[in-house]
Amino acid sequence: MWHKTILVTLLFSCSRLLPAAQLDNALTLRPYASIRYGNYFFLESEALDVELKTPAQEQTPATTVGVDLGAHLGLELALDYTKTNLLEQNGNKAGDYSTTTLLGQLRFRYPVYSGQFVWYALLGGGAGLGEFSGREDFSFQGGGDGWAPLGIVGLGAEYFVADNIALGLESKYLFGFHPQIRLGDERPTLTADSVGVSAGMRVYFDSLAVGRQRPKGPAVESHDTPSRRPYVALRLGRGFFTDTGTASGVEIDSLSGLLPNVAVGMNLNKYLGAELAFEYTRSQLQAKDIGDITGYPVWTFSLLARARYSIWDDRLIPYLVGGVGVGFGEPGDLDQPFDVTQFEGDQDRSFVAVVGAGIEYFLEPNVAVGVEAKHTSQFSTDFTFRGHQDTLSPDFVSLSAGLRIFFF
Repeated sequence: MWHKTILVTLLFSCSRLLPAAQLDNALTLRPYASIRYGNYFFLESEALDVELKTPAQEQTPATTVGVDLGAHLGLELALDYTKTNLLEQNGNKAGDYSTTTLLGQLRFRYPVYSGQFVWYALLGGGAGLGEFSGREDFSFQGGGDGWAPLGIVGLGAEYFVADNIALGLESKYLFGFHPQIRLGDERPTLTADSVGVSAGMRVYFDSLAVGRQRPKGPAVESHDTPSRRPYVALRLGRGFFTDTGTASGVEIDSLSGLLPNVAVGMNLNKYLGAELAFEYTRSQLQAKDIGDITGYPVWTFSLLARARYSIWDDRLIPYLVGGVGVGFGEPGDLDQPFDVTQFEGDQDRSFVAVVGAGIEYFLEPNVAVGVEAKHTSQFSTDFTFRGHQDTLSPDFVSLSAGLRIFFF
């Protein structure tokens, strides 16, 4: 039972850090947010004649918000999501199975090397949702969703690359997670315990801190600068498809699912910059006479120029972006049998044009919070519906909010 060995080891590690987890005499509240990316490995996933495929088939980012209470203790709220295959006893895929967990966590910190490197342990619990979707085997008589409580223990380490930015690795064990699933007329519990391994970045907002802050020396003003500065931008939003119909009667739902947006770039001077941007979202293809056909994810890679103009003591930055890139679209598993939908399509790509605008405000010398709107056009993908070829134009407008993090 190696997973129980993991639990004992992590609990022992937490207990070793507990004596150090005392609040400083002068209380410090240092808020932060973090984003992580990794994968989950499911343990003991059998429930009657189904099981969860491990490792998870879809790696997704996870987010955490929290506050350090002095040097050794912290409180945080973590949101994790993952998706994998639900397998039948014969090994066939019944459909997709996703888990979403919301966890309250204590973080026991042990700083070394003058606080530049930090070991930490996690202990907490919360609630999780297990949900069946994307049915692939239409003879499978099961599905549904269910909430269940769960616990968490974990270990991590991080290194500060700037006074308020840390890069790190984290592993945590989710245990006692047993959501119900429907199998025929029965409602057994599916054991969804798992071990997650991820890499991530933690960003502290020292302008919002209370008490003593970690950075030492004279205060640095929060504003834009004319110097060359590399950055990464992390945003989350929604997409709105603007050309929803086709001649054959297939339509794309105008509102997308969540839209993560990542950009890596550099400010070249006071007014100009360049970045490589990635966006991903997912919508639904439908026809009026049969309903849902399939999920339809789209993603783009684009090279953008960014023109900005600083106002309000260089803290508020309106900007414009524009460029070209490559867009991809790929139908997912059919939501109904093929003899009903008569739909066929493969991954397709096309060149796209991107224009947009945004505005951001510097909270820290190296962190700006902002919103952005972009229009992606000239997008086209081909498909076959009821024996006739047609073209879908998934042009979309994205609205997102997030952070731009500078490393110098």
